[in-house]
Amino acid sequence: MSTYTELKGLKVKYLAADPDPGTAGDVWYNTTTGLLKGFVGRAAWHSGSNMTTARSTHMRAGTTTAAVTTGGNLDPGFTVATEEYDGNGWSAGGDLGAARYSNIGFGIQTAAVTTAGRSPPGPADAGETYEYDGSTWTAGNDCNDIARASSSWGILTAGVKVGGFQATAPGYLADTEEYDGTNWTNVNAIPTAAASMYTFGTLTAGIGVGGNGPGEFTEGYSYDGTNWAVGPDINTAKGRGGAGGTSTTGLIFGGHPYAPAKTAEQFDGTSWTNTANLATQRYGAGVANSAAAGLMFGGYQGTAMQSATEEYNNTFEVVTAGAWASGENMILARSQVAGAGTQTAAICFGGGNNDYQRDEAETYDGTDWSEGPDLTAGRTKMGGFGTATAAVGCGGLGAPNATAIVGTNEEYNGSSWSEVTDLTTARQGLAAAGILTAGLVFGGKTAPAYTGASESYDGTNWTNTPSLNNARGRGAGIGTQTAALIAGGRDPTHRAYSEEYNGSAWAEGIDLLTTRYAQGASGTQTAGLIFGGNAPPNTRVTTVEGYDGTTWSTRPSMANARDGVGGSPAGTSTSALVYAGDEAPPYSVRTEEFTGDTPTETASSIDFD
Repeated sequence: MSTYTELKGLKVKYLAADPDPGTAGDVWYNTTTGLLKGFVGRAAWHSGSNMTTARSTHMRAGTTTAAVTTGGNLDPGFTVATEEYDGNGWSAGGDLGAARYSNIGFGIQTAAVTTAGRSPPGPADAGETYEYDGSTWTAGNDCNDIARASSSWGILTAGVKVGGFQATAPGYLADTEEYDGTNWTNVNAIPTAAASMYTFGTLTAGIGVGGNGPGEFTEGYSYDGTNWAVGPDINTAKGRGGAGGTSTTGLIFGGHPYAPAKTAEQFDGTSWTNTANLATQRYGAGVANSAAAGLMFGGYQGTAMQSATEEYNNTFEVVTAGAWASGENMILARSQVAGAGTQTAAICFGGGNNDYQRDEAETYDGTDWSEGPDLTAGRTKMGGFGTATAAVGCGGLGAPNATAIVGTNEEYNGSSWSEVTDLTTARQGLAAAGILTAGLVFGGKTAPAYTGASESYDGTNWTNTPSLNNARGRGAGIGTQTAALIAGGRDPTHRAYSEEYNGSAWAEGIDLLTTRYAQGASGTQTAGLIFGGNAPPNTRVTTVEGYDGTTWSTRPSMANARDGVGGSPAGTSTSALVYAGDEAPPYSVRTEEFTGDTPTETASSIDFD
């Protein structure tokens, strides 16, 4: 029997524990467990953040961490909406020049092309081409073969379009066209006329497999920039799914073999092998980088358009998808609370319920809620910032019956609350950021108007600072005294505004994807998270958005729709806490904890028997 040294020419390391961090292909002998081990890839799909618009048969381009899609079938209707994916969630891009679905595309997120498809009225087949620069779609020259359900791959200056179905002279196409960034040119046809093939690669090294025309195909072909050659067939006849990769490593998934499919196959340059299935069968769209990384988003399940996203990894790192999980219930049900701290060390104080304003405080240690010392006076719609043992609660609505707007300010030292210097401007529904000795409050409502007033706190005194550009109340605040963020709010209309503060001025930022107020927040100005709240016309929501300092994008939703919630303003965008709130009709005691995607290195035992 051959030894590992004879096979590989290398000696195996003897280690008492598995290496951390690891490297793909590493092999070692674990002397503690007595096992030969290695970091070997494992294929799996895990859930990602939903798209903002459920749709199918939409254009897709880019990579698994920088994808773009536009158009699609909403059933009923078509859309011009564009969405971009950053590896964490979806954000809005510039609208397409014309609504359509079954349109194709290729390129990267900041240099993409879409063409063909179906457009209203009718619908009729379309041939218009549009180019995307990462923010705006610009009309280009029409393709030659006006069709729908074609297939495509490549980059903006070297793309390929093949096949499709043409309604004007009904039939499936074998035509191939190349795009040079300006013009489309007909070249050699593919041997089999088909629509909705899986295609990927480059202009001079492309792969096309499957498709329909009529029926579903398994046939595979390769393209060298001039000619088509017969290539290896896929294992399951299907089309209309997601695909991507190169001529030596590719991935296809989902599709339509007479019904939505969840199957996936990977390509090693020579043959196709079945790999891990999608969690949800569907067809419509998806992209992949290689046999090791794929992204499925949207699509049609057979009964409804989808917004769900799934991510594929074939690596020794097992990814646990980001999600909200139930935590211990609070002691007291209430809404419009204030809070401070992190997911594992938080304090909630004030708020209201059927007994109006409350003075109770509760502390959370990551597992249990405990009664804390009461505020000096009950209030609701306060501002809160700081940590679980050094917090500030200011402003709000006080007695009688939560109708008096106050400027009262209290500090918490870990054992008791004490009243200190009042706010310069009494207000309720204010947002806040920072720590006890370097805090900032902004916005809110005075009697009777909304305000944009901003004040800084040094642990003793309040000082007026530049006002918000948009006066509003009940927005979400996170960050520090010199790098703060406010998102959403009302004036009294629901708003999607966000603004950033740099220590000297507020600057308008990118709007939220979901207009809302009375939501929770966690994180920093460049890595923030907002969750829940009240959206137009008066709807409590579960939706969550993340901010990277430039763009808002989707994140996994909460389990329970509610507004007036508390958050973890000193937490992070990947470790957050939401509690209390109004679930209509009951006031809530629920707690939910958010944990972002967590990759875990997993070593496999190697058995030569």
